[in-house]
Amino acid sequence: MNQSSNFQLSIDELNAIAEIEATTNILKLIVRLTGLRFAAIVKFCDKDWVACSVNDEICLGIKDGERFPLEFSMCSNLLADPSNLVVGCISESPAHKGNIAAQRYGFESSISIPIFLRDNSLFGSLCVLDPDANRLEEREAVDVLVIFAKLVGSIFQWHYDHSYENGLVESDMAV
Repeated sequence: MNQSSNFQLSIDELNAIAEIEATTNILKLIVRLTGLRFAAIVKFCDKDWVACSVNDEICLGIKDGERFPLEFSMCSNLLADPSNLVVGCISESPAHKGNIAAQRYGFESSISIPIFLRDNSLFGSLCVLDPDANRLEEREAVDVLVIFAKLVGSIFQWHYDHSYENGLVESDMAV
């Protein structure tokens, strides 16, 4: 991806989300599977993350296309260490209890699963949160989330590939 594509969602990215009703269903499945009540597909930009698709059962009010500073995100940990992050009780985790997002929004449970493109560049994450502590010890659930993240990454990659084939450029920005 070129540097200009890292500021906002491109038309191709919005189309990928809009055309794939499956993203809504994936987020609903994630909420049911984990017991956490907020799930989103987010894109990491230079200083922000952008909500691509959201299932918000705790009424945070976050809408598709909204931007937030990375430091107000539990998912931003993936920028330094792009591996799965599963925290069942943030206030009891020495490594995470000082997280600005957790303190600001009162989250106790967090799952961040990286979304990669074909070239292994980090696109964003599946971000799953809840204000209640939750035992997130089921390995099978995390394995399913990893599969969902790969599916979402493949969807974006397919749209990028086809936009180039059709002469469209990724720098055409919509948000």
